[in-house]
Amino acid sequence: MAEPNPLESNADQVLLYDYPRAPSCQRVRIGLALKGVDYEIEPIDIRMGARNAATFRVNSPQGFVPVLRIDGLLLRQSLAILEYVDETRGGRQIIPVEPVARSRVRRLAQSIATASGPLTNLCVLRDIQKRFGPDARRTWLMEQYSTSLSQFEASLHDPATGDFCHGDEPTLADCVFAPHANAAWRWGMDLRGLPRVSRIFHRCLRMPEFAKHLRDGPEWQEPI
Repeated sequence: MAEPNPLESNADQVLLYDYPRAPSCQRVRIGLALKGVDYEIEPIDIRMGARNAATFRVNSPQGFVPVLRIDGLLLRQSLAILEYVDETRGGRQIIPVEPVARSRVRRLAQSIATASGPLTNLCVLRDIQKRFGPDARRTWLMEQYSTSLSQFEASLHDPATGDFCHGDEPTLADCVFAPHANAAWRWGMDLRGLPRVSRIFHRCLRMPEFAKHLRDGPEWQEPI
């Protein structure tokens, strides 16, 4: 007799494989909150090597989080997850329908998620610390955050920027931007020199859908 397919047997369950410190996971939790999607969490402590467990590698061959189990599917990569959720669930639209606006929101999101974000991943930080010591880790991070957020500030010099990265309602771009800015602030970066970045970040923090999923306190005092 064929073995039951676990995806089929849990088709109604929404389960997020999550590491709370990871900005990629934070952006998915923010997006799910904005969309009003209820879900359960399966914690994956990547600091302790849980991503290498054979049981998790079945869900994520690369060992990356987040992974979302939804509609009998396993979805990987935060932007792909959020696009699927936006397209299959009602409520607040986080990706505009109009092509020009949609393109800009995707560009803003990708400028962090696929360009600068990977340079601050845990595996990169551990390698830098191993090679050059803990002080080099913080120096590296501050350089990456300063560069990426300065570039993002320049991208926000656009008539399409409103209360949020695009327009006056939060979009996919804000889901990605807010965790990145939050991490930079927690590592000690003064965002006040970037007026649009600072304004939009603090606007996001006033929304519970964002604030609940971001972290407070100095990152540099915590082990990686």
